[in-house]
Amino acid sequence: NKSHTFTRRTAKFRVGADYTATGDLWSEIWDCVGAADASPSTRIAVTIDPKRTEANNRGFAYVAEVEGITAFSQVGVMSGGGISSTSVTSTTATLTPTEICFSGLSTFASGVSSPTGWDSLASNTNGTNSVHGFGAAKKLITTSVAAEAIWTYTSATYGAAATVATYTLSSSD
Repeated sequence: NKSHTFTRRTAKFRVGADYTATGDLWSEIWDCVGAADASPSTRIAVTIDPKRTEANNRGFAYVAEVEGITAFSQVGVMSGGGISSTSVTSTTATLTPTEICFSGLSTFASGVSSPTGWDSLASNTNGTNSVHGFGAAKKLITTSVAAEAIWTYTSATYGAAATVATYTLSSSD
């Protein structure tokens, strides 16, 4: 609603990690880095347009405004999480301090736990056929390390997908 241009940085699927795949999409991260805001008192409206028409279709979005981001850095590679698993991992290459990382999870599974060492931003642990399990978390990286988000859940029947996107921060933030 503010004429900003958003960029999809990463999208992960439960079966296959390529965001160009069709169907079975589970987790995406979009951003609008460095947006100038001519009308700061106007709230940003985000619209999700899921394409699946099944009665159980659900969506979840977590929206955040973060000061001090200077640029997009990189995305993580997903491992695990396919059907019949109880965890999914998204790992980046080594990061250059100071970076902020965001991770997202989506699943039908129940008992969702945030990655150890990450700050939970939002989550739902119900995870049934009518309400997805989901999570959003962030982590500040201040040393030269890789970011690893390991999401766990108790129900292995449906599996999951997880994303990580990282952004460089100005040294004062």
